[in-house]
Amino acid sequence: MVEINQMQVIMVSSIPGGGKTTFTKELLRQNPEGVAVSADDYFVGSDGKYRYIKDGVHLAHKRCQNLFAYHVDRGTPLIIVDNTNLESKHMVYYHDLAERMGYSFMVVRLNCDPADAFFRQRHNVPEDEFAKMVAMWNKRDVRDEWEVKELDYVLGSQNLKQVRNQVWNQVDNQVWHQVDNQVDNQVSNQVSNQVWNQVSNQVWNQVVPVWNQVVPD
Repeated sequence: MVEINQMQVIMVSSIPGGGKTTFTKELLRQNPEGVAVSADDYFVGSDGKYRYIKDGVHLAHKRCQNLFAYHVDRGTPLIIVDNTNLESKHMVYYHDLAERMGYSFMVVRLNCDPADAFFRQRHNVPEDEFAKMVAMWNKRDVRDEWEVKELDYVLGSQNLKQVRNQVWNQVDNQVWHQVDNQVDNQVSNQVSNQVWNQVSNQVWNQVVPVWNQVVPD
């Protein structure tokens, strides 16, 4: 992990699905006196479910900054900013306030497999936009005077691929089994497709909650 100083601000930097939240939770487990602020929290409803709304991004980041300022003002010993933080301009506000209030400031960059990250990410970022974010992150846009720690944060890449294949095979087998039971070989392709869509949705509704537990963000 990382060595934590007294009065420390940590900016977690990675692409969507790169393990920022998992890393942050582990860091807080080791340092329970700390807190994390994240723009993503804006999209978590009272039922605890995450619902991303693109139009709410500006308000989400404003809320994150306000929470950060609140904890700095309180003197919380460890504050983790759990956002993508792809460019230095995304981090300047946090750095300037931290420095003004006597906090140490560190950027922790999580290196990961972009293919796994794309599969894990929960923002439904399209592939072309995701590629642009990867390219932006690879530029390593951080200021020279900032302390930066690079971590090869492999979130069980092989295990992830294994789970992915197992889930896919499970769903595929269940769907085809149920389709075979419900669709006679002589029915039209249109009916077959209708049953396929219905059954696959039912199966995925059962699998997704388990998947989210096995492969968190």
